Amino acid sequence: MSVCTAATCLANWEILPRQVAHRMAMANLLDSLIAEIPGVRVYQIPEDRTHTYWIYGFNVDPEQFTCTPAELAEQLKEAGIASCGLALYYILPLGVPFLAENVESGVFPFSTPPASRKIDYTAERICPNSIAFMKTFIRWFWTEKYTQDHIEHIARIIRDVCARNRR
Repeated sequence: MSVCTAATCLANWEILPRQVAHRMAMANLLDSLIAEIPGVRVYQIPEDRTHTYWIYGFNVDPEQFTCTPAELAEQLKEAGIASCGLALYYILPLGVPFLAENVESGVFPFSTPPASRKIDYTAERICPNSIAFMKTFIRWFWTEKYTQDHIEHIARIIRDVCARNRR
């Protein structure tokens, strides 16, 4: 790390607690505004944890809507929530498919030897719960610059888009 980068990081330590507190407050406000929307489940943070909200997200019940979660996320993005999406690429076998291809074709280090067995690197086998969660988790990037007005606007967008797609 350069001296300039280190100085910038140290200066940010002074404002970081305020930024995180504001991010949390705005996320809690949005949670309260969208929690009652049928088919929407806000993300539950355990009592003994802190979420810094570099992203915000909620899950949807696909049975409640006439479109897929991916289509719902796309509509939210088109309605004004920038960067909204499912982000299945967070699941490594889906996000970097060359790894699964290398495992399947036995490319070193997945060849036998050095590997002691054939490895199954399919996402469905190694992280089925993550896939089930992420297929219904709509998320977007969050910022400490959000105000209460922004949050109320975002909540209106979510309510309107969900209402248009209700079963």
